[in-house]
Amino acid sequence: DLRTLYLERILPVEELCHFHKVGNLQLDGASFSSPPMVMLIGPYSAGKTSFIKHLVGKSFPGERVGIEPTTDKFVAIMNSEDEERIVPGNALTVTPNTPFAGLEKFGNGFLTRFEGSQVTGSEILKNLLIVDTPGILTGEKQTIGRSYNYQEVLEWFAERSDMIILMFDVQKIDVSDELSAAIKSL
Repeated sequence: DLRTLYLERILPVEELCHFHKVGNLQLDGASFSSPPMVMLIGPYSAGKTSFIKHLVGKSFPGERVGIEPTTDKFVAIMNSEDEERIVPGNALTVTPNTPFAGLEKFGNGFLTRFEGSQVTGSEILKNLLIVDTPGILTGEKQTIGRSYNYQEVLEWFAERSDMIILMFDVQKIDVSDELSAAIKSL
């Protein structure tokens, strides 16, 4: 299988050449067993959560939609075969076959702002994992209330995402410092 090929043939060459020191990640077991990850980023109220709801085909646990900033967490929306529920972030980092190992390095301040939303009956989630991000804020709002480094967490997810969708509200095209830094890091 592909995982065995990588571990036996490719990884030794990567280690010999110090391939991972130039910014590329070493693949782990979850890289082969979890579905592709799509991350949505953009300013608050740009429609990220509504877009995900449309893709999924229904509401999902933990969904928050509104005019003011409502999604204040990183939410991993994923398939569930048995029940719909919210999974705390610290539990996701140790769940087998999920790509979230390593997020614990951002501390409890982040892990309390990260959760999984397990959804049943969505065809797209059988082949895709979607990450909804907190809306990028402007001015002082950027740092007030965030007990973790938003930029570093965003970069962590970006490195592991197979696709990143950057959304804007055409009525409010304001490129804040945080949005500009986010775009540059992608």
